[in-house]
Amino acid sequence: MNIAAAPEGPSQQWPTQNKFLNGPFTPWHEETQAYDLPVIGRIPEDIAGALFRISSNPRFQPRNTDRYHWWEGDGMVAGLYLRDGKAAFRTSWVLTDSMKIEVEQGEAVYSGFVNGGTPGRLPKNAPLAKNVANTNVGIFDDHLLVYFEGGLPYRMHPQTLETFGTHDFHGGIDTLCTAHYKIDPVTGDMLFFAATGPVITWYRADARTGHVIESHAIDVGVPVLMHDFAVSENYAVFLVAPNLFRTDLIAQGLPGVVWDESVLPHGSQIVLLDRRTLKVTWHEMGDHLRADPLLQRPRDR
Repeated sequence: MNIAAAPEGPSQQWPTQNKFLNGPFTPWHEETQAYDLPVIGRIPEDIAGALFRISSNPRFQPRNTDRYHWWEGDGMVAGLYLRDGKAAFRTSWVLTDSMKIEVEQGEAVYSGFVNGGTPGRLPKNAPLAKNVANTNVGIFDDHLLVYFEGGLPYRMHPQTLETFGTHDFHGGIDTLCTAHYKIDPVTGDMLFFAATGPVITWYRADARTGHVIESHAIDVGVPVLMHDFAVSENYAVFLVAPNLFRTDLIAQGLPGVVWDESVLPHGSQIVLLDRRTLKVTWHEMGDHLRADPLLQRPRDR
C-alpha cells in the first residue's frame, strides 16, 4: 500500500547558495491540509491512527542566509491520519512565542546560533532567545509535544495541530529539556535530561500523571552541547565531549556551537548515573592527550 503525496504547493527560494536553503532543504512556505488522499492499494479499515513528523522549515528569510544552519529553521509538524480506509494530511508551524514576534514583525528577528548572525531589534517583552521547536515530536501526557533543546516543549492539538503553549510537565522543569527522550519499556515513564550550561539534570516523568517524579543534577564542568544519551535498565549514560554550546558567544553574534579540546584536557568522558541509587561515576576516555601518562589518572569527583 502506498499513499500518494499531498498536493504540491509553493516552495520558497531565497538568494543564497547555502545548501540548507536549497535542494531537499528548500523551505515550504505554507501550512497545508488535504483529505481523501489518493491511495495505491487499500488501507485496512480497522487501522485508525496518526503518524507525526517534525521538520526544520524557516518561515521568514533568515537574517544571514549564508550563515543559516538547518538546526535553526522553524518547526513544522506534519500529520498523516488514517481512518475508515481513508488518509488525510496536515502541516502546521509550531506557533512559539518567538515565532509570534516574527509574525507580528513580518520578518525574521532572531539571528542564528550555530554560525552566529546579526539579530534584529527585539520588541519589548519578546523572548530573548528563539525556540524553534523543530527537533522531535511525540505523544505524552495526552498532549502532542514538540521538542527543541534550547527551550521548553510546546503542546499542540493532535488533530488540528493548533499550538497551545509551552509544556513544563506540571511545573517539573523550568527552562528546557532534551528532544531525544526515552520511554521506559516496563513502566512507560518518560526518561529525559536537560543540559543547562555545565549542569546536566536527569528527569523521570510518570506515564500516568505526566508529573516529574525523579530528578538529579550533575555538574559536568563545561557547557556541553549534549544532544542525546543512552539508557539501560540500571543506568543513564551521558557523553561529555568538547563540543560546546556557548551562549556568551551567541550574544556577540559569533558561532555558538564550538569544538574546544582545551576544556577537557583528560579527553572525553562517559558519565554513568545509576538509576537505582542515583550515584554518579566518571570514566575518562583519554582521547585527547594520550601521550602524557600523567593525564590518564582518574580524577576525583
